[in-house]
Amino acid sequence: MMTTSNSSPFAACAVSNVTRESLSSISVSCVEREASERSYYPVLENLLNEFPKEAKKYSVLVESRKSSVGIPDFKVETSKNLLIGYIEAKDLGKDLDRLSKGEQEQIEKYLKEYPKLIVTNFIEFRLYENGEKVDSVLISQPITLKLKQPVLTNEPKFKGLLERFYSTIIPKVYSSKQLAELLARKTHVLRDLVREEIDLGDNETTSTEELLDAFKKTLRPDISEDDFADMYAQTVTYGLFSARLNAGEKDFNRATAYDYIPQTIPLLKRIFFLISGQNIQQHIKWQADEIAEILANTDIDKIQNEFFKQGKGRDPIIHFYETFLSEYDPKERAKRGVYYTPEPVVSYITKSIHKLLKYKFMKKDGFADNSVTVLDPAAGTLTFLANAIYLAKDELVSRYGSGSWNSLVKEHILKNFYAFEILMAPYTVGHLKIALLLKESGYEMTEQDRFKLYLTNTLDFEKVEELPLLMLAKEITDESKKAFDIKTKEPVLV
Repeated sequence: MMTTSNSSPFAACAVSNVTRESLSSISVSCVEREASERSYYPVLENLLNEFPKEAKKYSVLVESRKSSVGIPDFKVETSKNLLIGYIEAKDLGKDLDRLSKGEQEQIEKYLKEYPKLIVTNFIEFRLYENGEKVDSVLISQPITLKLKQPVLTNEPKFKGLLERFYSTIIPKVYSSKQLAELLARKTHVLRDLVREEIDLGDNETTSTEELLDAFKKTLRPDISEDDFADMYAQTVTYGLFSARLNAGEKDFNRATAYDYIPQTIPLLKRIFFLISGQNIQQHIKWQADEIAEILANTDIDKIQNEFFKQGKGRDPIIHFYETFLSEYDPKERAKRGVYYTPEPVVSYITKSIHKLLKYKFMKKDGFADNSVTVLDPAAGTLTFLANAIYLAKDELVSRYGSGSWNSLVKEHILKNFYAFEILMAPYTVGHLKIALLLKESGYEMTEQDRFKLYLTNTLDFEKVEELPLLMLAKEITDESKKAFDIKTKEPVLV
């Protein structure tokens, strides 16, 4: 954050004390120093810090560097890291109705991505909520600044604008569609920020670059920087989503998300240990904070109820994930063929196998038979195995009643159902899906339970050796070793 100068025009004064002398100071700075936009940041920072009646309950963060991806210049949050809003500053006195094409596109992008935004040229302040302008105040005229005779105007209205900015909060999210779309837009920005972080090429290696290096050396030597940025961003979002579901009514933010990632998914746990810390780059931290804030303001019980009780079908996460992807990057989705096997096709295939197991392989309970081992070698988000689990439950209940379901999950499904996936985002979503599916079916996973979905290259039969001192090396190697044992030792039937 930039250091606040004690000589700033608005320093140590509330809005009611913004005087002609303050504006005169801006005017003198403008004319004599030919100051740049950023040189006025301490003026605005002080004003924002001094305005609230209980200033200590808020913090104003200044963007550490300009980003080509684009993040507003200021972020204002509460002492508990809850987001108030963002502020984008243009050069002093610049006509906000005559911005360059690039600047206008930037503002339009921000209006779509940020629920509360002030755009200012230090004398005009425009407040936007959910993309709509709700207030605008001009506190002086540009010509009076140039003449070194600034006139303060609209002081009460200016105070009202700031009061509204500080008093309103991010609206609560009540539908899975709205949540998927919001998360997609934020994840898109996060992806571009991660990619930019890699491109900076500073002498000091960042944790982001270390993660990329770890994935190249242990799992995917051919992973491109674009693919890594995409993987990283989606993993952060869906990891936060998983943590939010586990948090329930407890306090939730980026820093606490680590506590709600199950110990039984050590790779994801380790990634969130890094994300929850203070060493994460500021731009990435801001965006992760906002994704967590959206999730914290989500009626999570209503979302879960919508998943399972309102006709979403037996694979609700697919509906959610496809909504997310269509908003996240529809062109890239189409180019890469990121579409999932239609549920009727999945249903036909799994039901056919279930019957074959019963009538051709003499496994009388089909997928519910304790001697049946199942592997999906390219699991994606576990659509096929989810369907197989539902068939196992239906078979068990129809034959023996529901009383033995928890035992079947513990002794069969969590032991004999396997899955491999090479992409981190579907791997994360897959673990989330199984936890939700089992919870909805009546089985609550404990800290000792893990579904045997592993991050691995299915076609790689080389035993992975741990590389000392490499970030995530132990966690990725452990995943690979467990997958290797299944590849080489487990007599998989299906």
